Amino acid sequence: MLLYEDFGTGRHRESSLVRHALGSTHDEALVAGLAGGIGFMYFVFEYTGRPPQLTIVAQAHPDPWIRSALDRLHVPYDVAHSARPRWDRVHAALDAGHPVFCTVDRSGLP
Repeated sequence: MLLYEDFGTGRHRESSLVRHALGSTHDEALVAGLAGGIGFMYFVFEYTGRPPQLTIVAQAHPDPWIRSALDRLHVPYDVAHSARPRWDRVHAALDAGHPVFCTVDRSGLP
């Protein structure tokens, strides 16, 4: 099993993960670009009687980043959601030789 700490990352965490999961056959910059790039936006909201509010968002994409990269690389994948960890699914996929990307909602952590 290859762990995150074993290979480290390049310049961008998600594109490094996708690159390594696909056998390092694609350049990290290519993966990042296909997923939509690093992205950046800022908005100034102005409301009457209130000071302007500046909002800065990095990597703002309406679609999930890793799914966008896999879609554009034509890599098939399955998506599953659960309110609690489904280790049986994770282990089954890994046992079958498939990479697994797990996203955890920070607000759901203890």
